[in-house]
Amino acid sequence: MDSIIKNIFDKIEFGQLKGQSFIEIFKFNYTYLEWLLRKTEICFSDLDEFFKFGYPFDPSYKCLSKEANEKLILHVMENNSLSVYNGRMVNYWNIKYLKEIGLINYKDLEVFNYSFPDEIVAINYKKINSIYKNNNS
Repeated sequence: MDSIIKNIFDKIEFGQLKGQSFIEIFKFNYTYLEWLLRKTEICFSDLDEFFKFGYPFDPSYKCLSKEANEKLILHVMENNSLSVYNGRMVNYWNIKYLKEIGLINYKDLEVFNYSFPDEIVAINYKKINSIYKNNNS
């Protein structure tokens, strides 16, 4: 499988989060981005670019009011497909819905101090090197 360098603003073309930009995936579902780096040909020239826009939002969304949390769960259940593990992921569109109906502001979401695991950095680096190696052959 040949690796493909993506820009953080490119939109994913497949899967559960099809149509979302990689920066949106990072901010709202960083574990899916990790999965993409592990399991697909996707890589990024510099993972640090994601942090230009801050850290990801805390996936527990513990800052949400009871009403917002209930609406979030309902929106996820009605709009998000099941994963291969029979779960549903919260994503950018779910949080955007809460903002549009006036239950949250993005500035109210809590971030957490995240960094890409060494394994993910190594995988990305290996893909980048394979691209450069193939281009210089």
